[in-house]
Amino acid sequence: MENNKYQLLNKVVSTKEFASMVVLADTFYGKGFKTISQNNAIFTTKGNYQMDITFEKGKNYLVLAIWKYKSGNQYIEEGKSQANCSSGNIQVRISPQKKTQYELWLAGGPATSSTTYPVFAVYRFTNS
Repeated sequence: MENNKYQLLNKVVSTKEFASMVVLADTFYGKGFKTISQNNAIFTTKGNYQMDITFEKGKNYLVLAIWKYKSGNQYIEEGKSQANCSSGNIQVRISPQKKTQYELWLAGGPATSSTTYPVFAVYRFTNS
């Protein structure tokens, strides 16, 4: 429904826009993250790519990024990066090498001695 009355938003979001938005798992907000700069679940990039994630200042946060390229019917891990910060903003950087389709998985939360962090967003992108 593209009606302001039902969406309760200042700017109406079309059905197409809504369908392309990234779905953030409850662990995104449950772990204290606030915003993420890449709102579309499907995007295109050329080489290195960066997105920003904000969280509560003064707390130490960790974000893990894993990108996998499509090979036939499966995705093969190509790279991973890790960002750790307490300034309230983490910059996630990826560097896909192949010109093909990818999946990008983001996981993280407050940095602790735990080595397991929940996945909070999954993207699909094409490196052209």
